[in-house]
Amino acid sequence: MRWHHLAGPLSLVAALCMCSNAEKPAKDSSKSQKPLQVSATNLPPATTTNVESVQFMYLNLFRYNIWPNVQDKLSNPQPPPAGFVPPPPGTPTSTNPAPQVQAPVPGAQAQSKLGASVEEAAPTPPNTLQTLESDIDTEVTDANDLVGQTQKLLSDATLAKNCFTNLQGNYPEILMTAARQAALLYDLQHSPDCKVVGKWPIDDIIAKINLGPAIDTLFLTLNAAVTANDPKGTLLARHTAAQATLQGLLTSSSAATLDSEISYLETWQARSIAAQNATKDQWSPTVTLTCHSQWFGKTEQQIVSIDYFDMSASTPSQQTADSFTNSCLGSLTISSGIGISTVRSSTFAFTPMTDFSVNPPTTTPVIGYAADSRILPIYLGVMNYEFARKKSLGFDFAGGAGVGSSSAGTTSDFFLGPSFAFAHRAIFVSPSFHLTQRQTLQDGYKVGDPQGSLTSVPTINRWRYGFAITFTFPVLQTP
Repeated sequence: MRWHHLAGPLSLVAALCMCSNAEKPAKDSSKSQKPLQVSATNLPPATTTNVESVQFMYLNLFRYNIWPNVQDKLSNPQPPPAGFVPPPPGTPTSTNPAPQVQAPVPGAQAQSKLGASVEEAAPTPPNTLQTLESDIDTEVTDANDLVGQTQKLLSDATLAKNCFTNLQGNYPEILMTAARQAALLYDLQHSPDCKVVGKWPIDDIIAKINLGPAIDTLFLTLNAAVTANDPKGTLLARHTAAQATLQGLLTSSSAATLDSEISYLETWQARSIAAQNATKDQWSPTVTLTCHSQWFGKTEQQIVSIDYFDMSASTPSQQTADSFTNSCLGSLTISSGIGISTVRSSTFAFTPMTDFSVNPPTTTPVIGYAADSRILPIYLGVMNYEFARKKSLGFDFAGGAGVGSSSAGTTSDFFLGPSFAFAHRAIFVSPSFHLTQRQTLQDGYKVGDPQGSLTSVPTINRWRYGFAITFTFPVLQTP
């Protein structure tokens, strides 16, 4: 599956729907991956909760200037990481200066191929005509060689440009798979046509043109000898044609065309080398997402996206592909569960007590316990307010109410204290101050007092407090 580049900003999920062999996003990748991995075959859900970091797998570093971006919902985008900063749109891709053409050297100052000035050639030695013929032969040969050389340069440049263009078209996705990344690196390393060709031989062309006036002067000096030995003027015609060929190479638009092609090739060769030398962290960068603890009533969202320049476009412009929105949980969580209270719960009744100090022993009813519990379970609901978090451990302040059963009947219980949230708020453990009602004896009575004329145990419900520890599980989380 490929994550293709689209012409305008579009969510990645929508872009992937246009590709073949599309796979469904994971139901909740944020819980199974640390960091959350986003790839062409593992898309995140549209929204995640409290994701700590995200890793974008196998960015296409060859075709795109690309970097992950995290933007708070109400703040400006963060700057891209170092190493992923794109050039401003419209920035020239080559710094090669235009070739500077030197005017041909006047004949009076030109040097012949043999290094002697024309003025020093007089008196003319007997073999000067032979020297002229040799110079013209060399001039024609060199002109033809330069024509062939420049044609090959243009042909090689076209071949190299097509090579890079084909690579761009063969790998259009923004996020790649591991197999596609390996294929791209292989093609970059094994494409011999994708290379920078030689520059236009401007210096050689100008050097040959600058020899022309010296040959013209030799023609004037040897006019009679040339006329006698070359009655059809073929030497002059060959010389003139060679100079015309050289001037044509000098003034043609091919030089500018080749220079433009070389700028293109240098840009993409540099991108190819950078992609081949890129580290694992550059291919698959990890971005940290920081959810800050919020005050009551405030929420936080982080829009995670990929910003990029498609460098294969004629005028690259910055575009954004949205990935997902990370919602930071609010500070309040409602949880429910059980607690264990150390507030003593006693049930009083008249119980028989035998006095073995007399003979015979006597038994009388006294005030005693029908039930006496040092630890009591309670069912409760708690509201937890998070004020700090360290990785998966949260530090909360908790308060709640519960329902218990004691000798006083069904009681209302109240809890207050710190709370510790484990495994990203999967469970809350709170050592708490516990306030509840308990049945006690009325003032003036104590356990062991005889029943006497009492028809019932004189009890009263009083508020008692103590320590409790609660274990609760989230049932509602504020957004």
